[in-house]
Amino acid sequence: MTAVVAGWTWLSDMRHSPVQVVERLHGKTLDAVLAELGKPANTHEFTMPVEGTLPEFRIELHNTYPPNRPENANVVIKELHWEELRYNIAVWFHRVGDAWVVLDTCRWRKDVRF
Repeated sequence: MTAVVAGWTWLSDMRHSPVQVVERLHGKTLDAVLAELGKPANTHEFTMPVEGTLPEFRIELHNTYPPNRPENANVVIKELHWEELRYNIAVWFHRVGDAWVVLDTCRWRKDVRF
C-alpha cells in the first residue's frame, strides 16, 4: 500500500507547477479554509505598504492593493501557512464586510526559493 501511495504522490506532483495558485480556495472565508486545510503552521498579519513594494513572495497582492495608493494605508492582510509533505501553501485574506475572505493563494514546492 505504501508503494501505491508513494507512486501516486510522485505522479500527482508531475502535474503541478513548482509554484501555483490554489483556485479552489479563492473567495472562501477563513472558517471555510480552516475547515478544509486544518490548523495553519503559522499566521502573520501586516498592513499593505503605501510606499515601496512588497517582497516577491507577496507581490501579487499589489494587483488588488497597488502601492502608493493612500486608500490602501489601512488594509490589513492575514497570511496563513500550511506545510504539506512536498509543498507549502500560503493563503492571504482581506476583510470583506465582517468576514476574512481569501484574496490570493500560493502553493510551492519546498525546494523553491523566493
